Amino acid sequence: EDGDQKKDKTKGGDCLYASLVVVGLALLLPFNAFTLSADYFSSKLGGTKVVFDINLVFLVMNLIGSAFGVCLVESISFAHRIVVGLSLAGFCMFIITIFDMVLDLFSDSGLYVAILLIVGITAVGTSGKII
Repeated sequence: EDGDQKKDKTKGGDCLYASLVVVGLALLLPFNAFTLSADYFSSKLGGTKVVFDINLVFLVMNLIGSAFGVCLVESISFAHRIVVGLSLAGFCMFIITIFDMVLDLFSDSGLYVAILLIVGITAVGTSGKII
């Protein structure tokens, strides 16, 4: 009997551990993608403070997204928040990659605004599911 009870307890712990790893990856991967691409943005945008602005926008919008997550925790299901948030983040990162790197459609000021807008949307999309 003790072995069965121990298995039951560890099974729930494994699910909890896996879900925390997934949430951590979902939150940190977009942030790291923008932070690690800072050299590219710095070379493309010259003398701007793009690295500082990316970090600031990501942190502020993440806080706002977490606040919305607390407000919406009862009205929108957990699965919907995860799917919509990660889809939005992935779509935005895909769009900035295609429009900037492949098609090269942005001017310097347009790229700067687009990066900060995409960082903000990505931060809100990845933070609303945590709560």
